[in-house]
Amino acid sequence: MITQQVIDYIKQQLQNGVNKAEIKTTLVGNGWNAKEIDEIFKGFAAQPNTASPEKNRRWPKILFAILLLIVIGGLILISLKRLKKNSPSPESVKTPLNNQFAFPEPPYSLIITGVIKEGQAEVNLDPFFFITSSGETPDEENPLAESQFKTVLKKSGQPIYEKKLDVLAAASPAEGTGPQPTQDYGSFSQYLGEFETLPDEISILYQDKEIFNLKEPENPPPQIFFTSQEYQAETLKIAWKTNTATELHYLAFVSNADTQTIPSNPEIALPLTEDNLNSDGSIIFADNSFAFLPRSFIEGDLQVTIYATDGFRTLVGLSKIFSLPKGLVTAKIISPENGQTYSQNTVLLEADSFDPRTGIRCGGCPKEGNTFIWSSDIDGIIFQGHDALCQYLTLGEHNITLRVKNENGTEASDQVKISITSGGIPEATAKEKQLKKKFCY
Repeated sequence: MITQQVIDYIKQQLQNGVNKAEIKTTLVGNGWNAKEIDEIFKGFAAQPNTASPEKNRRWPKILFAILLLIVIGGLILISLKRLKKNSPSPESVKTPLNNQFAFPEPPYSLIITGVIKEGQAEVNLDPFFFITSSGETPDEENPLAESQFKTVLKKSGQPIYEKKLDVLAAASPAEGTGPQPTQDYGSFSQYLGEFETLPDEISILYQDKEIFNLKEPENPPPQIFFTSQEYQAETLKIAWKTNTATELHYLAFVSNADTQTIPSNPEIALPLTEDNLNSDGSIIFADNSFAFLPRSFIEGDLQVTIYATDGFRTLVGLSKIFSLPKGLVTAKIISPENGQTYSQNTVLLEADSFDPRTGIRCGGCPKEGNTFIWSSDIDGIIFQGHDALCQYLTLGEHNITLRVKNENGTEASDQVKISITSGGIPEATAKEKQLKKKFCY
């Protein structure tokens, strides 16, 4: 639905000499409906043109070109951002233009963490992010009724959200141990949500007296643009550029095709922060880039949401949607170890595998889509399952093979060579078990 702000915007652009095609292209690129824009143009066409032709002819071409670049390159985005902040209704929240980060959509939530110094004389607040709320609140205890601290979010000086804040007091220094270094009074971590308007001020109160206040900076928010996005060699790489020298902080969420598997996969479920490392020890965020090794992603669509904060304002960028091909099951023998000698009654079978159907890497997990078949070149199939203890393998040298099959039709295998020596089991008992194919349990 077209809002009055958009109508006023179109009218202003027409008065500035911008042609209809350029205005329409810009607005459609930001998600507005093309037919509704045409109806607005028709309405303006039916009105008498009061602009003076002589006045229009006085515009120098060079000034018009500069103004046109400013309008398309900057003022349009600023106007739409202000529109989004002042009227965060669903129809005013659109897709970012030209791969540019934009303000997040409502409803909003955030988690603030920090430290309050002794005597409430100083409050240190960690970088925080206004995030589009998922509708799910994290598990947390309700603030104590006797809590004397309170967090207040404000807009234009007026409170829009407030909540009591629990502060975990630090332990007092032990008496008689000599001079002690200055200690923090207490730390805090608080979830705030859901609210429909982005605040421009955050306050922390103690006994209803303000001890901390942080306001939105007056300078324009940073501009951030994606510069590259690729998924190659099982590595997801995204890079961007920004026009600010201000230090920015980042976090990311990764969504994959089957959201039902996310709770079983912390690598996807939890936000990826600047403190996270990949499984190979590499940094996830570095030099305006995001590089992630998604070991447990599954077939289907994949998209990354990256949040950036300048210390107060949060901008969000959505990556393009990557289409992941069918994943391949993997198989690895953890035990027995290749080249080792084992007593007949102490051979442990243990496998590691990746299930591309569910994104689970653990083997033997509930509802896993993998099946495991262990075999010996001497005894044939010795066990079907993830792990077992074998006590009745035939004495001698074995090539132990693990075959893993997945419900998506892919297969993988691994093999080790081991030697089996007598373990004190009576030969008659071992023969009986071998004839019955009861090698492992």
